[in-house]
Amino acid sequence: MKFTVKPQIHKMTFYIIIPFLIGQIIYAVINPFGHDEQTLAATSLIVAIIVLIKAMMSIFSPWFHRVTVDNNLINQSTELGGDITLDIYQLDLQRSNNDDGGLLLINNEGQKLELSGRLFKESDLKKIANHIDAVLAKKI
Repeated sequence: MKFTVKPQIHKMTFYIIIPFLIGQIIYAVINPFGHDEQTLAATSLIVAIIVLIKAMMSIFSPWFHRVTVDNNLINQSTELGGDITLDIYQLDLQRSNNDDGGLLLINNEGQKLELSGRLFKESDLKKIANHIDAVLAKKI
């Protein structure tokens, strides 16, 4: 069985871009350095550039953070072009975790794959967890 799970763009936007914008608004209202217009304009420009870059990254995040499950292999592409591949049969079930925060998979060699509930749909994480359970049940 092969399937792919992608993060949701609106969650990427909410959890990455909104904190920058709120921080800028708070900084403009409660400016700890006084209300120097040049400093406020410079920080506003820096925050605008960061928000623009993060917005572009969040648009392409479904391709950067895509998780592919192929039988007993779980593979995630990273932002920097790397791959994290875990074998379900090699998972350390004592250290791996599935909770409200997301799905944390750790293999016997200590390699980690963390799928945050803040980025992925809960149903997608359950689908991966159910697939892991099914594959391990077939092994026994």
